[in-house]
Amino acid sequence: MLRPMITSLMCCWVLGERLRPCSTAVNEFLTPLRVHPEYSGPVVAEDSWTFERLNHLVSGQVPESLTLEFKESTSLDKTESKRKELSKDVSAMANSAGGVIVYGVREDPKTHVAASLDEGVEVAEIAPDWIEQVADSNIQPKIDGLIVHMVHPDSNTAKAFYIVEVPQGHTAHMAADNRYHKRRGATVTAMDDYEVRDAMGRDIVPRLRVEIEARSVPDIPSTVDLTLFVVNDAVTPVEWCVVQLIFPATFEVLKQGGAAGCGQATSDTGVPVKYLRFHHGGVNAIPIWQGLRMNIHPPNTGPVQIKAPSGLYYIFWRITAPGMGWRADNSWVNVP
Repeated sequence: MLRPMITSLMCCWVLGERLRPCSTAVNEFLTPLRVHPEYSGPVVAEDSWTFERLNHLVSGQVPESLTLEFKESTSLDKTESKRKELSKDVSAMANSAGGVIVYGVREDPKTHVAASLDEGVEVAEIAPDWIEQVADSNIQPKIDGLIVHMVHPDSNTAKAFYIVEVPQGHTAHMAADNRYHKRRGATVTAMDDYEVRDAMGRDIVPRLRVEIEARSVPDIPSTVDLTLFVVNDAVTPVEWCVVQLIFPATFEVLKQGGAAGCGQATSDTGVPVKYLRFHHGGVNAIPIWQGLRMNIHPPNTGPVQIKAPSGLYYIFWRITAPGMGWRADNSWVNVP
């Protein structure tokens, strides 16, 4: 039973080796960014966008995904058509899983990977607050929490690259063309009626996600403690849930962190993986309320402890609860 589930789930880059998905539907819930084989340094915080980080998108041949889109600088223009295009791209990201739009990156038209950086945007013509104003005035309802980062190429302050961080919307957001859009993999398409209704009902059904807190174990090389937290982004409380943690089979599990189950499986390309399964719920369990960050490990068990070759990895998680299907994503983990 597990192998089909894993084969449809796995789509990641672990030090340059890709596990290919056999289900594009499940792939919509993943963030398949490639980690460059030569890059094994510390994980870069999501809010620290630098010119070096933009160059890593190109050198690592990072592909577009459900939560990552590349746009050339010419996409930012004050014409009516470009304003509508911006509202379409931003609203589609919010209507899906949220994510990042990077302006100033040329993509390969066949593979959709970052091919090169362009010249950037003229700051005197397009300022960061202009992007926010266009989004606010052309998307209904307005998307709260939109963040625009400006990165200058080297010492040239006349030009800049813009990175727009879009949160997942709590409802469906309509673009300037009076339509609802969403991302399907690396493309933007119109939403079907049921998808619009589902997006509008996000706050009345559970919306769980997993956060992984990784800490190096002192005096033990190549060993990391992984603490799993479940967060509910909807107003409906959750009585119980099931979490699965999936990682390369090369990882040695030193401590299971109170997992209810464990095992091994194989991806559709024959790459072995390991998994741990956690349960939360029961008579004495605290419901997971909106905004609560719940430690998923049973009392007195501690975190998961893994040992692996030094490097930067993606570790995948899946979560389900009554009223919601499986939701999947991944987290960066750096093994020093």
